[in-house]
Amino acid sequence: MRAWVQKFHNSEPDKTAAAEIWKDLDYDDSGWEEVELPHRMISPGIGWYRYTVDLPSEISEQNLLLSLAVIDDCDEVFVNGKKVGGTGVDVSLYFGQQRLYNVMGKCVAKPGRNVIAVHAFNYYTAGGMCSGGDKLFLTPASDPAKRTTLKGKWKFRQEFEYDFGVAGGGGRTSTSPQ
Repeated sequence: MRAWVQKFHNSEPDKTAAAEIWKDLDYDDSGWEEVELPHRMISPGIGWYRYTVDLPSEISEQNLLLSLAVIDDCDEVFVNGKKVGGTGVDVSLYFGQQRLYNVMGKCVAKPGRNVIAVHAFNYYTAGGMCSGGDKLFLTPASDPAKRTTLKGKWKFRQEFEYDFGVAGGGGRTSTSPQ
């Protein structure tokens, strides 16, 4: 499985390299599709989701818990361009696991505008951010009652769509990074 996953991730190296900046706080995602969660990528491939949230200083300076519910199949998660977690194929039943990640307040989050970027890896059929509603939130670890919802419009862009039919298992891009 690991060898196949590595091949999948390496199938479109130019597109993947170009998409590296999509996690950054100041990246301009204004041209991306707006989606409501739950949202699924129809075909296997890699996509990015972004959400902007304003945090008051009393929350941003604390250690936070980020709940993204279920992401099918795997993911890497960034806040303001810094990786805060990820779930890979090494996790049992990775495709159905609740995603809860710790965000070190002062080190990552800041008062005001913050961007959560989810790098979603869909290996089979439809996948992506499969839950919505009350399961999407950011909260101080010490005071879960002070929940900040992550409901609403997220931004989405496909990094590439994987084509199983290409000789050698290479991929095919349905969109090109900007």
